[in-house]
Amino acid sequence: MLQRSARWAAAVFALAGAYYLGARLGLEFALVRGQVAPLWPPTGLALAVLLRFGLRLWPGVLLGSVAANLPLGPSPLAVVVIGAGATAAPVVAVVLLRRAGFQTDLARLRDVTALVFGALGGMAISATVGAGVLVLADALQPGQLLAAWSVWWAGDATGVLVFAPALLLLLRAHRVRWREITTAHWLKSAVLTGGTLALAIAVASGQVPWLFIIFPVVIWSAWRLGLAVVSPCLVIATTGTTIAATLGAGPFAGQELLNRMVLLQSFNGALVLTGLLLAAAAAEQRAAAAVSQLAGAELEVEVTERTAMFTEAERVGQVGSWERDLATGEVIWSDQMYRLYGMVPRSRALDYGTFLEHVHPDDRAEVAAVNEQALRDHLDTELAHRVVWPDGTVRWLNRRARVMVDDSGTARKMVGTAQDITAARTAAAETRILLDSVTDAIVGFDAAGTVTLVNERAVELFGRLTGERIGLLLPDLDTARACQGIELTGHRQDGDEFPAEVSVRPLSTAEGAFGGTVAVAVVRDVTQRKKAEEATRQLREEHQRRQQALEINDNVVQGLSAALYALDSGESARAVRILQRTLDTARQIMRDLLHETLDIAPGDLVRQQPAALGAPEPPPAPEPPAGTGPVTAVIADDSREVRFALRALLESLPGITVVGEVADGVEAVRIAGDRRPDALLLDLAMPGMDGLEALPLILAASPGTKVIVVSGYGRDQVAEQALRLGATAYVEKGGSTRLLANLLADLFSAIGRNRAEPRSGPVAEVDQQADIAATCAHELRTPIAALTSITELLLDQGERMPAETVHKLLGAMARSLRQLDRVVQDLADAGRMLNGKLDLLLESTDLGDLVRALLGELSELTEDHPVELRVGDGVVAGIDPFRIRQVLLNLLANAAKFSQPGTPIRLSLRTAGDCAEIAVTDQGPGIAPEHRDRLFGKFERLGSMHRGTGLGLYISKEIARAHRGDLVLAESGPGGSTFVLSLPIVLS
Repeated sequence: MLQRSARWAAAVFALAGAYYLGARLGLEFALVRGQVAPLWPPTGLALAVLLRFGLRLWPGVLLGSVAANLPLGPSPLAVVVIGAGATAAPVVAVVLLRRAGFQTDLARLRDVTALVFGALGGMAISATVGAGVLVLADALQPGQLLAAWSVWWAGDATGVLVFAPALLLLLRAHRVRWREITTAHWLKSAVLTGGTLALAIAVASGQVPWLFIIFPVVIWSAWRLGLAVVSPCLVIATTGTTIAATLGAGPFAGQELLNRMVLLQSFNGALVLTGLLLAAAAAEQRAAAAVSQLAGAELEVEVTERTAMFTEAERVGQVGSWERDLATGEVIWSDQMYRLYGMVPRSRALDYGTFLEHVHPDDRAEVAAVNEQALRDHLDTELAHRVVWPDGTVRWLNRRARVMVDDSGTARKMVGTAQDITAARTAAAETRILLDSVTDAIVGFDAAGTVTLVNERAVELFGRLTGERIGLLLPDLDTARACQGIELTGHRQDGDEFPAEVSVRPLSTAEGAFGGTVAVAVVRDVTQRKKAEEATRQLREEHQRRQQALEINDNVVQGLSAALYALDSGESARAVRILQRTLDTARQIMRDLLHETLDIAPGDLVRQQPAALGAPEPPPAPEPPAGTGPVTAVIADDSREVRFALRALLESLPGITVVGEVADGVEAVRIAGDRRPDALLLDLAMPGMDGLEALPLILAASPGTKVIVVSGYGRDQVAEQALRLGATAYVEKGGSTRLLANLLADLFSAIGRNRAEPRSGPVAEVDQQADIAATCAHELRTPIAALTSITELLLDQGERMPAETVHKLLGAMARSLRQLDRVVQDLADAGRMLNGKLDLLLESTDLGDLVRALLGELSELTEDHPVELRVGDGVVAGIDPFRIRQVLLNLLANAAKFSQPGTPIRLSLRTAGDCAEIAVTDQGPGIAPEHRDRLFGKFERLGSMHRGTGLGLYISKEIARAHRGDLVLAESGPGGSTFVLSLPIVLS
């Protein structure tokens, strides 16, 4: 850094010194106050140096100007201002020249023009500043301002036009090839420079009164010898005329100062412009001539090389050219054309008959017919045919022809080429043999996806394919990308589908030259392999199920044994804890067992035997007329103990009466039609007909009945399916009884929310323990016995049983485990009831990806409603993805349910401050103002005729609030409704 600063300082002081010396020289011609001269060399020096070395040397100009003017006054401040103007003038000129694309070699007319205007414009700054300062400092009278300004401007501009080109040329001297300059050139330069010097001396001394006598010498120097000679000539000539103007000699004698400056500047400007412009024009002409000469030489060499290359290319590529004169019948062949026909080049004269003689007899008629049609219709033709060499060799040629016509439309000649394709024909035949011997289907296609190549296996697999679209065969194939061994679905022409393993390989241009084939797909039918894999998977799953069954049995037996020991000891609390742990473990194992392997459908839960089916109880008295008495209820469960517990619960509630109990699905349908109860508590796993089968029949028999599913099967298996079938609510067995009581109170206003207070004290505790013991004793006996029997059966004969039988046995085990689930849930602590607390599993989630993934899964739900998605990327929040998907699913389902088919649904995501807002807009009838206050309440259907529990929006809003957000109805009217889910962006 220090060394660079030192170099800069040295350059600045060197420029200041040179400027000072040039200024002292210019002051010798001073006409105004001894300070203003008509020729000011330092301006040309400053401009050339700043152009060559950069504007960073401007302090040198300032220092040199101040040093030169300081002795002349009028005051130090005025001198500094004059120096600033003298510095600004070349700096501004340099900036303008650079913007104009100025080149310092002055070899273009535009460079000379730019220099002239830069000098005239930039130097006006120094003249204006200098003359104005002298007037303001009272060094000049105001009447002298114009004369002083003209002298100052003329001197600076002339200094630039005269000295800058010469100095720029001098600074480029190291690039000149001095050894290439001839002696004659040196002599011409010396004569012209000497002649200019003599004329300049004569004009300066007043001996020659004609200024324009110098023009011929300058013109000749510029045109013949260029800028290198005309630049010193211009320096000499303008110096002489300036001396004459200063002394008032020669043509300047007897004139006022202003007139002398005008004449001097006019002459010097015309002289400099003439010299520089002619030099630039001559340089451009010489450069153009050199380029033209070089281009001509290069073109001649290229033509020679191309001719040789064409001849060699014909030989290597086995391509010959020919021409047939239709008027004379003469045929002209290239040397390679002779070789293609097995003859020595130029060995004989040719005509059309000679050509036909060498065509294979079997192809001769076709060749003649094609030629006649081409001449008749003026067509371009291409034909592959055989030729016979003089030694009997048969070769294949691909012949192309074009008919040339004159202005009148008459055919004058035919021209064309011929190429030996014998090797290609042989290779094509060999390739066809190889393709047909492959056991996989091979399909080639062009850039448009049209089939161009098939083998026999492809025809067997797909049918006739040539000309078909490959997208019809493999709809999911991306033809633009190479792939290896991907699995897709293939479509035969008869519509059958089959699993296929596909590999795609793009072809190079050379490989796909014939037929336009750009890629080849290899297709393998993997139907048999898939069947083998499926069989293997089923065997593996059966083995896994057997292991899980053993694990369930061991867990249940050990847990129940420990619980019974605790009950025998009177430790009911410990027994409950043991049973809870046992149930949780069994339930998790059961969920793993059922996950994606045993889909529960209506009819799957039909019991072979009831859990504890006792004698039917006498039916209760008929219910009172609707609206005149308490709420009526029916209990449908195959376990007498469960029915007893549910009856006890219902009877403890004010305002409800149990009007019937049944133990199977068929009886549930019958009693629903007979009694038409207000509520029906429905178990799922029952003999005769399970709850999923009975549910729609119950609603058909008694449309006004609210069915509450009470089952031990978890929500992941059947809850959503039961609600879709029309259930009002779903309650899992083993949960808090207060949950069921509160649910009934929400559904029926006649039922009090608070249950009767339980008894307290020792008697209540004894009763509670007795209830626990009775429940365990009665309810656990049947599932334990079933689990024990099934497990022993699987251990003894599982390997020999059919898969279907094993599947049924495992289903029976699952039903028994669910019965255990109900018992343990009844014994669970009351703190596990649904009390409004919602546990969230927060994850960093991209809301845009979540929305797009959800829509990809809802094609069936929204098939009648196109979804307009307006979702950006990068909106990330900390949410429970499962719960938010639940909210969005509910909003989209409502939008589809309450709007006409075909109307669009708009879903948008945007950010508003620190919140993300997801809006769902439909085109339904809107929500009446009187219903909006109750929109988010529990079990509110607001008079809708559509099925539903009335819990969707209530649950959705609670989920939003649990996320510290909200769900609101933003707007609603006859044109539709918009719901907005707002969530805080807590992660970015």
